[in-house]
Amino acid sequence: MRAMKGCAPRPLTSYLPYALALAPLLLAVYAGRQLARHPAVGADWGYHTGEVYQVDGSGPAAGRLRVGDVILSIDGIAVGRAFYVASHEPGDDAQLIVERNGQRLLVTLHLARPPLAGLLRGLVPLAVGVGSWLVGLAVLAFSVPRRQALLFFAFCQGVTLTVAAGAVSAIEPSWANPLFGVLLWWVGVLAVHFHLRFPDNQLPVWGGRILRGMVATAALGSLFTLAGVWERLGQRWPPLAAANRLWLGLCLAGVVALLA
Repeated sequence: MRAMKGCAPRPLTSYLPYALALAPLLLAVYAGRQLARHPAVGADWGYHTGEVYQVDGSGPAAGRLRVGDVILSIDGIAVGRAFYVASHEPGDDAQLIVERNGQRLLVTLHLARPPLAGLLRGLVPLAVGVGSWLVGLAVLAFSVPRRQALLFFAFCQGVTLTVAAGAVSAIEPSWANPLFGVLLWWVGVLAVHFHLRFPDNQLPVWGGRILRGMVATAALGSLFTLAGVWERLGQRWPPLAAANRLWLGLCLAGVVALLA
């Protein structure tokens, strides 16, 4: 029987985006698992600096750590290389060397199970990220294979990756925190690129120039993030520590302008 016209098999490359989409989904599942099993510390601090910037008044760190303390090591591991307490289970003790007012102190934290309210707060963004993943997949599957569909798909997958990496950035800082910082530079660029080509798939000349400048800025910002430059600069001028978030806000403002 002769093959019907118009029913030629799709090239294998057309399935590549679906294969790549497994990475954001797996990272979201991993993030949810880590949030559910990770013991509560009750404090947050800078990955590179070790400076404590938040202490939960009802958590294990209450009365033991203070905002402004500088954590030097966790269980003998320098704070910049420690996975916070990723190797611990609820009920374990963690030994912290802390610098406070020029003095070094030994602080022992008895780790607890994550409170239900805190766990749910952490899972809500992941649910949004998985929703974004599904929407992007559906648009790619049921739309005519055009550049807009691929750009929207890439943006949705970027949102899922960013949310998932952000969810575990305080748990697995050795890789998740830099990944989250880099993704913040790029997800806004994807959003602007999509809206520059929507709805007629024509990229205006001025839009191409803006896009090239944005790509260069995101690339440079990513390199600075990986090198820890922004956090060090943030010690002198705090807004620079959030440079990638400010950039994302600027990109989203650009999206709003394009929609107006």
